[in-house]
Amino acid sequence: WVADIGGKRQEWDAKIIEQVPDQRIAWQAVTGKKNGGVVTFHRIDENRTQVKVHLDYEPEGIVERVGSALGLDSGRVKFDLEKFKQLIESRGTETGAWRGEVRSGQQQ
Repeated sequence: WVADIGGKRQEWDAKIIEQVPDQRIAWQAVTGKKNGGVVTFHRIDENRTQVKVHLDYEPEGIVERVGSALGLDSGRVKFDLEKFKQLIESRGTETGAWRGEVRSGQQQ
């Protein structure tokens, strides 16, 4: 992962700990800042899917804490989800990427 956090470039590696195609993907950082999260996909109808994101992290330093208190982190997530939506809708078809399952960090 690469992110701009408080105006500083941060990089870390993460491991997918759970993946169920078209339903859920969860990860946990294995290097760098301690963090993790889950994204879930909920089918509404043939043309709509609700995407929910839950992130676990601890802001470090005054800049990150102030940014979090002001909701800048949530705003960034919303912005990135909108970019993700545009990317997916522009493709019109699946990528052909691996769609297997991961449970407890192990491929099924």
